[in-house]
Amino acid sequence: MTKNVYELKPFNIDNNKNISIKSYIDGSFFIEKAKANSEAFDVEFMSSYGSRNYYKYIWNNAELIQIIINNNTLFNEKEKKSGLDNTNWEMAISNKVFPKIVDEAFEKKNYKTKVLFNNFDHPGISKCDICYNSKYGDRKGVGLMSKVMCANNEFNPNYDSDYDTGSDYIDCWVFIRANETKDEWKKRVSKNT
Repeated sequence: MTKNVYELKPFNIDNNKNISIKSYIDGSFFIEKAKANSEAFDVEFMSSYGSRNYYKYIWNNAELIQIIINNNTLFNEKEKKSGLDNTNWEMAISNKVFPKIVDEAFEKKNYKTKVLFNNFDHPGISKCDICYNSKYGDRKGVGLMSKVMCANNEFNPNYDSDYDTGSDYIDCWVFIRANETKDEWKKRVSKNT
């Protein structure tokens, strides 16, 4: 049986007979956790399955991001010939923590990310017709002109449901006004003068 994402052990998953390595490597295990509305998580591990890679999966309750750093890309040819790449790999296995060079790659954002799953495209999540995929907002509900989410969008960090007080519609109008084009603004203003 697969272990819970919060109990991912050992750090080097190659030696763990209790998990499906492939589901951790390709992210399908974490996709299932995200789809099941799991709490936010940030998981790091390493594996030599396929090639020596450091993995990080981040679920923030909206997007599941996969980050993979290949051990080979962290070193130049001279360092590889001296065996520094192997030394760092072995130290990571024995210490059960990413080496400093990997942490530095994360800090410098020296990697590619891939979004494996997000709630924005998930059919089970209700989406406002004004915020999402409209002339005002993109597929994530971010304003095309303002580049911010509507305050009435549940994924907005400042979201506060005002359903009982009835002022949610004001948030929608603010979003519309903040994302109208110059021509739309001129047309609206000229009507009122």
